[in-house]
Amino acid sequence: MSIDELERMSNMDFDEVDFNDLPDFDKRSINEDKSVEDRLIDFIREVGNPYFRKTVIADVNVVVKINFTNDGSVFGNNVQGMINKILH
Repeated sequence: MSIDELERMSNMDFDEVDFNDLPDFDKRSINEDKSVEDRLIDFIREVGNPYFRKTVIADVNVVVKINFTNDGSVFGNNVQGMINKILH
């Protein structure tokens, strides 16, 4: 996967992803024997778009967009997008 492809995925909007196409993060395992770089490569290969995940809240399917800060030290969920998805 190229940097351009990752950037395109990070700019996607909620209506561009399908809940059923997103992987279940809760069911994946991490091989802690691998280097951080190799774990990241495995993760992106497994999940495809690392910026979206699916979850279920109160029996409602919800898509969550994950945003990263410029320094990469903190990530946050796009709460407004989650609320919009629940309400629509």
